[in-house]
Amino acid sequence: MTVALISRGYLAKTLILGSKNVGKTTFRRRLSIQLEGYESIKDIVNDFDVGFGSRTFFVRGKTITVQFWELASHEGQVPHLPEMYMEAAHMAFILCDVTNIKSIESIPYLVTDFWAYNGRGIQPIMILLNKADLLENWNQIKKLASFDYRDWIDFLPEMQAECLIDVITKIEPVLNRMGLNLGFTPCSALKNHAIITSARFLLKELLNLTEYQNRRNPLEIGDQFDQF
Repeated sequence: MTVALISRGYLAKTLILGSKNVGKTTFRRRLSIQLEGYESIKDIVNDFDVGFGSRTFFVRGKTITVQFWELASHEGQVPHLPEMYMEAAHMAFILCDVTNIKSIESIPYLVTDFWAYNGRGIQPIMILLNKADLLENWNQIKKLASFDYRDWIDFLPEMQAECLIDVITKIEPVLNRMGLNLGFTPCSALKNHAIITSARFLLKELLNLTEYQNRRNPLEIGDQFDQF
């Protein structure tokens, strides 16, 4: 089951994951219409912070309300997130700092946790190279309207490009087997670049997954979606 049915629209729980200081909070606030008085909570038991937000999108004739859950990671550790917060998530943004190799190396760990603990298996992901405005060729990068890494990987510093290619070769085949594409693009939460377009790409992939699952196991509309 892929998207939760909510009256005449749909509801999609979306995680925002990444190592410490990669810009998750700024990214979430760019995406979200804030929930007054309920933007974040402190989980004292797990020593963990969770930020919230939501926004409604209209994609392929469907109204989809997206809930954003920003999950923090602890500095100096391999990223590992409390399983309870990933439960029932439909899709995820994976953020890294394009100037920080360690944050790029953390991507496979975050993706593995998301797929292992969301309760739905392989779900769509979007990998975002945040802080791309700090790169020397930012003016060229920001003109590329593409989510295919092949279109812009040559614009990245050599070390980052090599690290990202290694990440892609681990993740992309898994998504392709589910009929999904890997969303992958530089962005700048600070300059509000490639934020909303990334969300739209991810939602289209979520709908693609729904269609793929229907072809393999046709279901009635009432059975296909979680009732909200």
